[in-house]
Amino acid sequence: MNHPLRLLLCAGLCALPLVSSAKVDSISIPNQGWKIVVDAPPLTPVSENSLSDSYSYAANSGNFNLSLFVEPPQVPHAGNKECYEFYWGKGRRNPMINQDSVMVSHTPAFYRVEYTIEAGKNFSQRNVNYFFVYQERWVDVHISLVESAQSSDALFEAFDRGLKVEQEQVAAPAPPATGVQILQLSQTDALRVTIPPRWQMGPIVKPTKTFPFKTFTFKPADGRNASCWVTLYAKFKPGAPTTTPPQLREMITQETAPEIAMTAEKKMPAIHDFTFPHSRGVSASFIDANLVGKSPVPDDFKFMTCYVICIQGANCEYLGKITASCDDPSSSEAREQVTLIQSLVEAK
Repeated sequence: MNHPLRLLLCAGLCALPLVSSAKVDSISIPNQGWKIVVDAPPLTPVSENSLSDSYSYAANSGNFNLSLFVEPPQVPHAGNKECYEFYWGKGRRNPMINQDSVMVSHTPAFYRVEYTIEAGKNFSQRNVNYFFVYQERWVDVHISLVESAQSSDALFEAFDRGLKVEQEQVAAPAPPATGVQILQLSQTDALRVTIPPRWQMGPIVKPTKTFPFKTFTFKPADGRNASCWVTLYAKFKPGAPTTTPPQLREMITQETAPEIAMTAEKKMPAIHDFTFPHSRGVSASFIDANLVGKSPVPDDFKFMTCYVICIQGANCEYLGKITASCDDPSSSEAREQVTLIQSLVEAK
């Protein structure tokens, strides 16, 4: 099964808009150790989406728009040309593109495609896509500007000259978090978790515009293929209508639509009620039919259990989702995942 956060994002949860409007000279690519440097007008971020293996970002400044996509390669051992051929092979099909305006060029740094999008008689938008490969990631940087802007030539030329990739200055990583840890949800709310032996806490996935919830990640420290992702959505008064058993069952059915599609039966498996020392909720387990009988693939899991959980607090309940993934439900890592989940409690 794919990375848990990708499945969560597919649920289409609403998000709050970004508020930063500082000038952007570079965009750091999460989990990669490098950044994309641009020479552009002061940009206001519009959207950002970060997964374990991909990243997207969009911003604008008046009629000037910028977006970028960083993804795993679609063709193994490929270079800039193959990246361009793959993405532009799809992008060129846009019926709004004036095909006579398309100009393709390339440098050692990237393939560049310039074209005009037209809509009726009164709208003409100048576009450029830059395609390149960096450290086994495919990159598509796109800029556009409504043609009425008289300074478009100077702006696009400056962007051409300024576009580059630089390594981030990365501090030495902190030792992996183990044992009892505090999961800080907000300035006033926190949970406590006991991480099992041979497990460690991984990076915290920060909220984004499209998924405005903090996610805490855990995985075996010894390389076993398993993970446990903990996302808390909100807190409610005990007994709130949102946290009743029927509502929790409805929620898990909606949350697991992508997993249902991966099963052989293509239907919702049995939903089980559970009660732990400090929490209650419902769970359902899924087997990825596409991976059954195949050799394990790191970070791609044959078995997954989804928990919709209510963690009991002094005066509230914390509602969230936990995705516990591994290759074998009878394995030690599966038992250790349950131990971790059972330990979640409000930090006092």
